[in-house]
Amino acid sequence: MKPGDETPTGSVFFKNFGSITSCTMEITCNYAVTKETPQTDADTDPHTDMHPDEMAKCMTTTMMRYRNDQVDIDCLTGHDSYSGQTKDDWKINDANSDGKISLYELKLDPLVNLPSPDKEPNKTT
Repeated sequence: MKPGDETPTGSVFFKNFGSITSCTMEITCNYAVTKETPQTDADTDPHTDMHPDEMAKCMTTTMMRYRNDQVDIDCLTGHDSYSGQTKDDWKINDANSDGKISLYELKLDPLVNLPSPDKEPNKTT
């Protein structure tokens, strides 16, 4: 993956297989950059692996939703289309005010206090 590439939309499903019900859900990210060997001529920064945050600032998130039968939260706006609620905890903030949300910003500002994915037995979110 590199700046300019588009990644296909994918899904991650959450389900509690244990016996303890959670109160809330938190989503964050972490990342690393691995230096290629041998290095390609197109690599303008041979030390990218030493500062992965700079690479992550170029990785823009264009869509992120958290949903099940009870919630449909747009994580770029914090708005739940089912309840009409909007919460700052449910939104990744644009830390550098460039109008984009990057992986770096999700790392800085994790989504917290999302509704639990397992209020009902065997519920998938």
